[in-house]
Amino acid sequence: MQAVTVLEEGQETNVLVRVKNIGSQAWPAEGAEHPVRLSYHWLNKNGETVVFDGLRTLLPRSLEPGDEAVLAAVVRGPAKGPAEGDFLLEFDLVQESVAWFKESGSSTSKIHVKVVGMRPHDFGDYLNAWKRAKLSEDYWSIVGIPSQDEFRRVGQLKLKFLTNLGLTPAAKVLDVGCGTGALTQSIIHYLSDDGLYYGTDVAEEAVAFCRSEFRRKNFVFVRNEMTRLPIDEKDVKFDFVVFFSVFTHTFPDETQALLREAKRLLNDRGIIVADAFCSPDVKKFRGARALVELDRDYLFELIERCGLHAEVVHETSHEGTTRRLLMRLTAKGASSCTVESNVNRKTHGLG
Repeated sequence: MQAVTVLEEGQETNVLVRVKNIGSQAWPAEGAEHPVRLSYHWLNKNGETVVFDGLRTLLPRSLEPGDEAVLAAVVRGPAKGPAEGDFLLEFDLVQESVAWFKESGSSTSKIHVKVVGMRPHDFGDYLNAWKRAKLSEDYWSIVGIPSQDEFRRVGQLKLKFLTNLGLTPAAKVLDVGCGTGALTQSIIHYLSDDGLYYGTDVAEEAVAFCRSEFRRKNFVFVRNEMTRLPIDEKDVKFDFVVFFSVFTHTFPDETQALLREAKRLLNDRGIIVADAFCSPDVKKFRGARALVELDRDYLFELIERCGLHAEVVHETSHEGTTRRLLMRLTAKGASSCTVESNVNRKTHGLG
């Protein structure tokens, strides 16, 4: 195993890890119903788990009994305060939706890591990343998805979630922060000619990519500003305004501004869909562009100020005590229906 001794709070890095199948059954790779992936847990100096469900690294191929491989494991430093200090990084394998290998008695590998404070990151880092990205070769990593197959799967999950909330083929949809089109790739085959899709992003490269990849007369892509959506409500109102993995990177005042913009563009009975990270360890909010977390009550207060009602329809664990909330927002006074909540452990979420 490659040594890593110091890591920033929330920083991502690669660690070379050798894995070997000493069991009697093959480890299925990506594409299987329950693939095996390399992941990790973070433990503090007292041996307490502070991050159980780490990032995933794909196997290069299915590994038969006796096979081995060296993986460049993707690792993110713990970002739960106080996160600075001495930690144990424990590598473990997981068969998705089945079990962690550790839980079945398999041995894990641990290394000591010192975690130091996270540097502040400006939003310019995000825009610069888009400028450096080679989207013709890899359009999924820039939006935080590990593979092309996973990119497709995430898009299908997003579409299924929206249809469960009442999306129809004739719906008008505004996808804020569309990136390279995780939702677009699925919804382009779902919406009829009577439907309408607008995709927006702050990165011009993302908008240009989607314009070239998704060509239908009722699909429009425009660049939005940080807190302004360049669409006139006199021209179009939407049945769904979607913020997937947007408020996980915006600060509270920006989130409020975007929610007001969304409400301005929403049909009378329209729905806003948004996700956010919430933790009981946070007082109001904390974090940088890479990850913004809020106190749950404070988040609902922000939403309330915008004249919106929030309903949590899906909730997953993220890291430590942090939960990822997926919410259905409606204008106060608008008619609504009850949606059953579904609380699960995170595997890969909605991107």
